[in-house]
Amino acid sequence: MYTSWYRFDLRVKVILHMLGGNNVTPLELFGEGNISLYVASISVMGSAQKKDHLWVKWVNGVYLRGTTWFDYSASSSSTWAWKRICRIKNTVRAGNVGNWWLKEGNSYTVSQGYMWRCPGSAPVRWHQQVWNRICLPKHSFINWLFVLGRLQTKLRMNHLGYSGDLLCFLCAAATESSTHLFFECPYSAKCVQVVASKLGMYIPVTGTWLWWEQTGFSSAFHKTFVGASLCALIYRIWLTRNHSLHNGVLVRPIWTKSLIPELVFRCKSVVNSKLIVSHGQWLSNM
Repeated sequence: MYTSWYRFDLRVKVILHMLGGNNVTPLELFGEGNISLYVASISVMGSAQKKDHLWVKWVNGVYLRGTTWFDYSASSSSTWAWKRICRIKNTVRAGNVGNWWLKEGNSYTVSQGYMWRCPGSAPVRWHQQVWNRICLPKHSFINWLFVLGRLQTKLRMNHLGYSGDLLCFLCAAATESSTHLFFECPYSAKCVQVVASKLGMYIPVTGTWLWWEQTGFSSAFHKTFVGASLCALIYRIWLTRNHSLHNGVLVRPIWTKSLIPELVFRCKSVVNSKLIVSHGQWLSNM
């Protein structure tokens, strides 16, 4: 039992690592959402929804001893992790309206807890553009920085104190900014043409993502694949830019053509086999 409690205590410490200060950060809210799982688990003790959970039974026998969970207060001799759970319990108590956790068919999830603590958050337009299962994680990360305007281009670095020239590494004809790189730059515009030719469609170099959002594709899978291709293209252009920065070598735009076969292979690894069969002919032409 000591080992089990030690592991739990360690898990809580890992979840809350780097948390602190007076400001409530998204990371802290996410950590509280995770630990609230334990609050919810203890809440359902004795209900029809009760699960055979050894740790919950142990908490009920050692700590609660018949006391109502939401009326319980941790003693001064309790462990740091247990005190933290009790503090979070008092925070989430307001969200347990009508004991909804105890109602049949209901169960607490981390996403519910996080969204309750972040009522002002709203979905963004670009989430399907950046986060989809066909995109490689490295592609999603670079695109996430791109849509937030956080890629360290020369123009952005200039605002942070960079004193060098601001010319684009790819064309050396204009100031390097995210807007220029994607896809006003002649080099990146050529890359768009290469990918569009491989996909067998027309892709504009201005308002590319707006075109992707508004265009009616033959299927949702088709739309997702084209979006993943654009994400991969942005990653490739940024990679080429960094390669030019560090090595002084600029690869030809035709290099971006290889990203399509990579995405086809990715699809076969992560997408439902029935979906692959229904779009097999289209993918085989890539």
